[in-house]
Amino acid sequence: MEVEQGTGDATKSVEALGNIRNQIDAVAEQIDRISTAAEQQMATTTEITNNIQEITEVVQLSASCSHDSADASKELLTHSSELHRLVRQFTLTG
Repeated sequence: MEVEQGTGDATKSVEALGNIRNQIDAVAEQIDRISTAAEQQMATTTEITNNIQEITEVVQLSASCSHDSADASKELLTHSSELHRLVRQFTLTG
């Protein structure tokens, strides 16, 4: 009778260990999925960061070009005013 009880206990222990092993495998699989997702998120974050940097560079270039355009417009206005002043000095005789 003790042998039968020992055999039954051993069988239950093997089953319990099998269940524990299955749960460990399930947890390991979840950890792998989480790791893969984290890597994908990191790649996406890096890509977004690079895109933001490129946009920043384009905006800075655009601002610089706008400033240059404004300076050129002011210079053109100055030349236009000077030319107008010089042309007014001429008189037509007829």
